[in-house]
Amino acid sequence: MAINCDTHDFKIPQKEVKAHNELKKWAESEAYQDIMGMLLAVNTAVRGLKMPPATAEAGSDAVRRLVALLDHMSSWVDEIAPVEQPQRFGNKAFRTFYQRLEERAEPLLRDALPPKLHRAVPEMAVYLTESVGNATRIDYGTGHELAFVMLLCCLFKVGALAEDDMADAGLVVFPRYLRLAQQLQQRYRMEPAGSQGVWSLDDHQFVPFIWGSAQLIDQNRVSPKAIANEDMVHALAKDYLIFAAIEYILKVKTGPFAEHSNQLWNISAVARWTKVNSGLLNMYRGEVLCKFPVIQHCRFGSILSIAPASERIHELVIPADVTGGPLGGLGMHTGMPVGRMPPAGAMPGKAPMGRMPPPGGMPMGRMPPPGEVPMGRMPGTVPMGRMPPSAGKMPPPPGPAAAPGSSAPAPGQGAAPSVTSDAGER
Repeated sequence: MAINCDTHDFKIPQKEVKAHNELKKWAESEAYQDIMGMLLAVNTAVRGLKMPPATAEAGSDAVRRLVALLDHMSSWVDEIAPVEQPQRFGNKAFRTFYQRLEERAEPLLRDALPPKLHRAVPEMAVYLTESVGNATRIDYGTGHELAFVMLLCCLFKVGALAEDDMADAGLVVFPRYLRLAQQLQQRYRMEPAGSQGVWSLDDHQFVPFIWGSAQLIDQNRVSPKAIANEDMVHALAKDYLIFAAIEYILKVKTGPFAEHSNQLWNISAVARWTKVNSGLLNMYRGEVLCKFPVIQHCRFGSILSIAPASERIHELVIPADVTGGPLGGLGMHTGMPVGRMPPAGAMPGKAPMGRMPPPGGMPMGRMPPPGEVPMGRMPGTVPMGRMPPSAGKMPPPPGPAAAPGSSAPAPGQGAAPSVTSDAGER
């Protein structure tokens, strides 16, 4: 039921989760129920649908106005040029963009919404401002993406968006927001906020992988293997959110796909999109919604309230170790704290299919042919537990020194070869 904006008591959202032990308050809140409910409702609404062409007329008047709002913000990025500075990342011109948005967020939303909803604008403007990144650190991550999801949730709750707009919220409004976020990331060289590097899906986004995998559930033409096929990615990017997100990764990262996007490479081995989608939802709960570094920055007001929910349909189980949650139904786990890379030669947890990328990385678009890596054997020619053949074999250790006048040492008992003094440093 939509909030009655004529009688509702709105308030400016504030940070409410200030310590790890307060995550339970968030997990049991009305806000969590509302956000997860909308996330799942859009997930269902986009099943079997493609994104409309960028030139196509958007859906309802409310959807068109929201797209126009994001278009207007995008024009500011073209106007505000990066400044000359010694550091390569985090261009300070982003702070000018952010300040302009702080000043104009409320007028922008008033132009996009009917007058009867204007009383709700000051509360919702906070989420619009938070969704573009952090002006102090000049970074962007899944917490900022979550702020835009919270804005969409508010728009549904006050009645600005109707139930019929669910699919367009995911396939029209959200993709336009993603293009703005990517434009900001590239223009101002924004740092990833709390990036987990190759052990996460993406340096910046998460939700497009969820809704994009849902789009593909009701078809049999495209399998998850296409995730690791560059030609397929480019061909499908205009229709499906998940491939649009991967296409952007390929644009900004270089090297073998299995190295810079290891989790996505692992996911490409999952058999069905239903499994991918449910696993990504679980991963989102564990890697974003359960994490104090993300939720501590979330703001809660009257539309999305931190008050205990009267009915808890969606459960969020906060793990005892909040630094590394499960990656859900995809059969993957991570124990690496945010911001740390695993030690050389180590892989946190286990990857699906029991395989690691071969030495040197798996080229983009290639999967190991069936039978190339036998079960229980590492890639290459050396069976598990055996030393290589004689070629390249280390010399045997030297035997005891021969006494003066004794006979020559037996084969294999000669003096040790000379080594350079820096051998231990190689």
